Amino acid sequence: PPVHDSSEMVERASVARPPSIWERLQTETADNIYSELRRQSKKSRRDYSALAILSDLVLAQDPGGAPRHESDTTESDPLNFARWLLWGLDEYPEDAGLLRLLQAHLSEPVPAETGLALVELISRHIRTDAYYRLTERLWQRLLRQIEFGRFRETLERCELPILDAQSDNRIVFYLGLLRPAFWRADENWLEEKRDQIEFEYRRLPSWAEVELEFLDQLREYRSQQQSFVMRGSIQQLMDRAIMAYCSADESEADLAFLECQHALASSGEELMHCFPLDKTNHQQPLLVWNMIVAEVSSRAVTRVEPLSQKGFQRRVLALGNELFDGSPLRRLGGAFAALVALKAILFAFYYLFQAGTALFARGSVYEALRQCGAVLGSLVIGGTLLYLVLEIHDWMLKNKYLRRWRPQILIFLETGPYVYSEIVEELNRFAELKDESLSDANDVARLMKNDVALEIYLTAHRLLVG
Repeated sequence: PPVHDSSEMVERASVARPPSIWERLQTETADNIYSELRRQSKKSRRDYSALAILSDLVLAQDPGGAPRHESDTTESDPLNFARWLLWGLDEYPEDAGLLRLLQAHLSEPVPAETGLALVELISRHIRTDAYYRLTERLWQRLLRQIEFGRFRETLERCELPILDAQSDNRIVFYLGLLRPAFWRADENWLEEKRDQIEFEYRRLPSWAEVELEFLDQLREYRSQQQSFVMRGSIQQLMDRAIMAYCSADESEADLAFLECQHALASSGEELMHCFPLDKTNHQQPLLVWNMIVAEVSSRAVTRVEPLSQKGFQRRVLALGNELFDGSPLRRLGGAFAALVALKAILFAFYYLFQAGTALFARGSVYEALRQCGAVLGSLVIGGTLLYLVLEIHDWMLKNKYLRRWRPQILIFLETGPYVYSEIVEELNRFAELKDESLSDANDVARLMKNDVALEIYLTAHRLLVG
């Protein structure tokens, strides 16, 4: 075969392939290239991409050259980049390169007025459901920038030319809008869009079910929001974090939430003060909080290896030995309650025996009824005493938990990447060890289940440590 010189092959290739815009810019000005390309009657896909890029470089940004475009053009118009790409898409519909370039352009932050002009401009050129996919991020930014009434009117106007109004892209688009719109939109708009999404339930992607569940829980939280924030400074901090997380984009939302976790991890004493042992008043906020924690954790990078099962059990056992002394309240309270119950039963049997003797041996109905009354009285008094004993025992147990056990557990939670529910389960398991000194562990585990402060504190440490 003939042998060709390599320099000759490169020269032929350069003749066959027209130089790229970047190559031409080495020897020509951007103005000249821009003017030449826009005067061409027939433009390729590459030409439209090049004209979009060059329109940002040249001083006179007037993308005229075709009569049907001249009325849309103004000097130094920030929409020219998008216009050239859209004119290219008019000629080459669904071209992947032009669409990618347009989507990348729309992801850049722009002033609100420019953003509004962009979404309306695009709606006049792209009338398929691709409009939703292209402009989704831009609409989410606009939602944070402008008054909601104006946002809604612009969106309704932009949707009018779209041909496929019930598309999958539209469902995903509104799923992405509902969360940031939650504290900005009116209730009727939220309900309307939520119902439209629910109507298309079978077409929803798998992740959408989780998002809908979160939105439902968020709506329930909003109904309790005012009463929640009035309970203390920590509740106000958490409420601001929830609102910021739902309103910001993903990276900003994660950062704001982690900053809140840092504040919570440094506020152990205040957490215990703001959250008494009553989970019922905080159940809904805690549910929303834990759903956000799960989302942020799924995106976080794990940096700490979890403890082995044996290592975890040894640590919790050491905690138990530190918490409990040799005279557990459970045993003392249980013994006293059993003594009261036994006395009440003995008195009841005694008076019952006396009633039987009076009725059958002496035939005195009155005496029998009197003794039956004594039986009833002894049971009532015994039951009342038993109730009081149990209430006192429960008060003493809570008092000891709040004053001694709770602060010790708070310090323990800082020592490792624990899971709160696993600590509670391990404390319950101590009952199987038949160790009297650990018999209060079940009561501590029961109280920990209602201790929102410790759960939030541990969650904060887990997220920050990774």
